[in-house]
Amino acid sequence: MNLADGEVARVRLNTDIVSLIGEHTNLKRSGSRFTGLCPFHSEKTPSFSVNEADGLYYCFGCSASGDAITFVREIFGLDFIAAVEYLANRANISLNYVDENTGTKQLSVKKLDLMKVIEAAVDYYHKVLVNDSIAEEARKYLKDRGYGTDIIKQFKLGYAPNLKDSLVKKLKLNRETAEVTGLGYVSDYGYLQDSFRDRIMFPIFDISSKPVAFGGRILPTEKDNMPNLAKYKNSKDSRFYSKKKTLYGLNWAKKEIVQNDYVIICEGYTDVIGFHMSGFTNAVATCGTAFSEDHIKILSSFTKNFVLAFDSDNAGLNAANKVYEWESKYHLIIKVAQFPYGLDPAELARENSELLVTAIHKAKPYLKFRIDRLYLNKDFSSAEVANRVSKEALQLIASHPEEFVRDRYLIELSDLSRIDINLLRNELKKTVSQMSKNSKNRNSAYHTETDLTRTVDEKSNKIEFELNQETRFQYELLKIIVQEPEKMVEYLNTAMITDPTLKSILGALLSNSSIDEVIMKLNEAEANLLRRMAVEELRVPAEDAVARLLVMRLKHLLVVTESKIKNGQEEIDENVLAGLLTKSQAYAQTINSLNRDHLDKSILLKAISVTYGD
Repeated sequence: MNLADGEVARVRLNTDIVSLIGEHTNLKRSGSRFTGLCPFHSEKTPSFSVNEADGLYYCFGCSASGDAITFVREIFGLDFIAAVEYLANRANISLNYVDENTGTKQLSVKKLDLMKVIEAAVDYYHKVLVNDSIAEEARKYLKDRGYGTDIIKQFKLGYAPNLKDSLVKKLKLNRETAEVTGLGYVSDYGYLQDSFRDRIMFPIFDISSKPVAFGGRILPTEKDNMPNLAKYKNSKDSRFYSKKKTLYGLNWAKKEIVQNDYVIICEGYTDVIGFHMSGFTNAVATCGTAFSEDHIKILSSFTKNFVLAFDSDNAGLNAANKVYEWESKYHLIIKVAQFPYGLDPAELARENSELLVTAIHKAKPYLKFRIDRLYLNKDFSSAEVANRVSKEALQLIASHPEEFVRDRYLIELSDLSRIDINLLRNELKKTVSQMSKNSKNRNSAYHTETDLTRTVDEKSNKIEFELNQETRFQYELLKIIVQEPEKMVEYLNTAMITDPTLKSILGALLSNSSIDEVIMKLNEAEANLLRRMAVEELRVPAEDAVARLLVMRLKHLLVVTESKIKNGQEEIDENVLAGLLTKSQAYAQTINSLNRDHLDKSILLKAISVTYGD
C-alpha cells in the first residue's frame, strides 16, 4: 500500500519541527531562527539552525539539512514511509493509504495503529496492576521496594497476568499486529498468546513520551520456581523502537538534564525510578543493551557532562579506550559514581538514599575511579606490592590520551609507591609507545576501500557552491526571496540572478507554491543550498540587497559602455555614439542615486528599469 495523495504534506504541516528537533538537542531562539548543537556531529559551538516557518534545518558545520521527515529518518534510521508514520503517530494523525492494485483509499491497520496498540497495552497492564486482585503479589513486591501509588502512576507501571492470552483477547489483536508490536506470538500449537506473563511491566517511552516497548521483570517467587527464566524480558526491536537508540526515562529527564547540565546513566528501569525517588530526575537507563556510542550521540546534544552509575562490578566500566575516545570526540567529561560493593542504585535508593546522593555528588573522573579502585586496600609499604600495583597502574595511566593528565597521576603514584618519579616517567613512555604500536597494528587491518568510499560520500554531502564577489549579492537577494518573498514582489527581475545554481533555485521557487514542492524539483546540492538559505539570518534589508546588486551590475555596464565609446569614437555612427553616451550618463547617475543613505521605492524601480532596460 502507498500513502494517499496529500498525506505527506499533511504530516509536514502538522509537525512542529522546533519541538521535534528540540527533543534531541537544546534549541534556543536566535532572531527569527532557532539554534543549537548539531545532533548529527560533535561540536562545541552551536552551528545548527532551524527555520520554524518553513520547517527546515541546516547545519553550517556538517551540512546536514532537511525537513522533519529527513530528521526522523537520520535520527532513527527509518525509511521514508516509516518516518512519515512516526510523525503521524506523534501528531495523532490517522493516515490514509491507497491500495496499489485497486487504487481505492483505505486505512492500514498494520501501519496506522501499532503505537496505539502499544499505548492500549500500557493502559491495560497498568489497570490490572492497580485494580485487579490477580496482581496482589505484584503490588506487594512493589510496595516492599518502596514504590507507592504515585510512583506506579508516574511511571505507568503495570502487571502482565499469568494467563496465556489475556492481552491479545482484551485488545482483540490479530497475529500480524501482535507479532509486529512484540505483544504476542503464535505457539507451536498455533494459538496466539501473550509475550509477557506474570511480569511487572515497565513501559518504555520514546523521547516525545509515546510508548514504544516494554521491559518485563519476573516476580521473585516465579524466579524461585523457574530459575532458568530471565530476570528481565524486553521487547524486540521494531520499526518504532531500537534498543541502541532508546534511553529509558529520557522523556522525563531531558529538561532536567539541560537545566542541571549533567546526565546520570544507569543500567536498569528500577535504577532510574530509584534516582527519581532520591531527587535525581536527570537519570536515564539503557534498555537491555550495553551503553554505546549511539547513546552518547543522543545525550551529548543535551549535555557534555556524564555520570556513569553502573554496578560496581560492571564490565562496561573497563572499556577505557571507548570512554576516552568519546570524551575526545564529543567533548565530554565522563565521571563514575562509586557505590558500596554489591549494591545497585535501586537498592541504595531504597536502603540509604543519602549514600546514593553522596555517590553522585562525589563522582570521580573515569581514570581516577579506576586507579582508586586499584589502590584500594593495597599495602604500599611492601616493596613487592608497590612494584606489582605500580605496573598495573602504569597500564591504566598509559591508556589516557592526554600527557598532562597522565603526569598528574604519575606524581600521585610516585608518592604512594615511593618509586622515583623519573623512573616511572621512563616506564610510562615505554608503555605508551607499546600501546600505540599495538593499536596501529590492529587498526591497519581496517583501512579498506569501504572506508575510503565512505569518506568520499561524506564529502559529497558538502555544498560545493562557493560565494564570490559576483554571486554573493545574488545569494543574499535569493535568501530574501526564500524567507520574505512579499518584500521582493515589486523589485524582482529574473535577470538579477545569473549564476546557474541560483537561477535553478529561483526558477523552482517561482513555479511552485510550497517549499516542499520546490525541494522536490531540485537536485540534492541545490536542495541543500536552499535549506541553508532558509535558516541563515538575513544580513541586509530587501531594498539594500537590491541596491547592492544593481550597483555591481551598473558598474559593469558603465565600464563596458565607456570602453565602447573610447575604442569606437571614429568608427561608429554618431547616433549610436550618442546613445552610448546617454546610457553611460544614465548608469553613472543611477549609481549615485543608489549610493544615497535613504532609498525609496521609486529610486529602486527606476534603477531596475535602467539596469535591465525594462
